[in-house]
Amino acid sequence: MTEFRLFLPILPDQYTATDTSFEYPLTIGNIKTNKMPDLTMQVGCNWELRVDTYVSTDISFVGLKTRGSNDNALELKVRKPEISSMQWLEYWTKYKLKAKKSSLQKTLKECLSAEGYQHLLDEIVPKISDSANRTVSVRKSRKKNIYDKVTLEMTLISTDIAPTKSDDPQWISYAVEAENPSDILEYFSALGSTPANESPSPWDCALNLLKLIRCDDRRTLPMPILSGYPMWLQYITASVENPTLLDDAMSRLTSFESFINDCRAKK
Repeated sequence: MTEFRLFLPILPDQYTATDTSFEYPLTIGNIKTNKMPDLTMQVGCNWELRVDTYVSTDISFVGLKTRGSNDNALELKVRKPEISSMQWLEYWTKYKLKAKKSSLQKTLKECLSAEGYQHLLDEIVPKISDSANRTVSVRKSRKKNIYDKVTLEMTLISTDIAPTKSDDPQWISYAVEAENPSDILEYFSALGSTPANESPSPWDCALNLLKLIRCDDRRTLPMPILSGYPMWLQYITASVENPTLLDDAMSRLTSFESFINDCRAKK
């Protein structure tokens, strides 16, 4: 499955932009009153509620979790090496693991080898196995909608990570999924600029926050993450600043910014 996934932080109500031309409506108060960009275009639909438990692998291209209350079923997701020059367009393969944790290393080696990571097995398999007991509980409120050739998803997220542990959503994830990468590119290519009388789209929010981050010398603003759950988890669980991760996150956002600007210039 090809996936575009964007994680945007939900900021406190007292947040005010230093430059009001960069609108960022994703605050706790707006979320509670449903004043947020709705990618799925579904009004009044039911939200799917679920708590997944993720293993904190500290690897951006490998995810390991148990889904909902099914503690015995491990789910592994592996991101293929970049399928295009657009880092933010990712292809993930999902494996449902029947193996017990005692045989996890063998199963990981088989799955990772199949996805082209043979050269990294000695490095990443022990790292993932050693992290099996470091978990993060992620509460999700999610809704989906099929639009033409793509599936649109919107998820409100809270975690059990201190000091931000809260029942209020702390992040919101927007995703566009399709079998073929060209369908996702076509979806974005068809988007024009957001009319001045409408709320900013999720993509506007990401690019507006990116502009603010570039001016934020004190690095007080959280970084939008343009990747799957593993990279987002790597970011929110980091105990110290990870320059490599931040550089990757910024590179992805900058690449997406150029793509969106090019698309809009052609409209």
